[in-house]
Amino acid sequence: MKNSLPLILAVLLGLAAVFAVNRSMVRSSAQMERTKEILVANEALGPGTVIGSGIVASKSIPVTAFMEGRHVLASQKDRIEGLKVVNRVAKNNPVLWEDLDTKDEGERVGNGEFVVAVRFQSSPLLSRIKSGDEIAIAAMQMVPVDEKSDSTNLKEAPRSRYDQRLTVLFPCETVREVTREAVLISAPPERALQLVVASESFPLYPLLRRKGDTENRGVAVGGSISSRDLTVDRLSSVAP
Repeated sequence: MKNSLPLILAVLLGLAAVFAVNRSMVRSSAQMERTKEILVANEALGPGTVIGSGIVASKSIPVTAFMEGRHVLASQKDRIEGLKVVNRVAKNNPVLWEDLDTKDEGERVGNGEFVVAVRFQSSPLLSRIKSGDEIAIAAMQMVPVDEKSDSTNLKEAPRSRYDQRLTVLFPCETVREVTREAVLISAPPERALQLVVASESFPLYPLLRRKGDTENRGVAVGGSISSRDLTVDRLSSVAP
């Protein structure tokens, strides 16, 4: 009996060791199966790129590979939209917080200026506009037009109606940033207020300018145009 005790003890210790190893392997396997959803680049991103729709996508990685405070979680996508990229990020690589310009918004406003969000009507041009571009902004307005009456009564007042006309109100504005919903513009206080009122009052349309072009900087450049001005007779009369 005395000789069997060491054997029994050795067997018990061996079983305990096997159980501990198995438990450790199960725990390690479970940890490896746990994942985090992070954001990766859908395309190669260079400095100055603004994060927008379609530029980043979510990807699952093992929780053991997740870098807290560096990886951007998929749930944080709304927080980074509109931010600029400051480091190059290769396609399918993770987007890290250090790759983004996360300065406070107030630090980016020009001295003595306000930043306003200008909303435009749906236009294929919007997807082409980038930070730093120069644009003109045209507004569709209802303009009163007096029409002469066919009546022979001289005392009868002319009939009034409204014509829908497109006019350039802001001939040159520099785009600060482009978000999914609006174009951000930094402007002196009075023009910033004008842009807000225009954005809330009229359908607005962007017109891309040549950057640095000193021509065509007057309000209403190109005239005020409606569909009635696009007849063959009228177009022929103003043809170059």
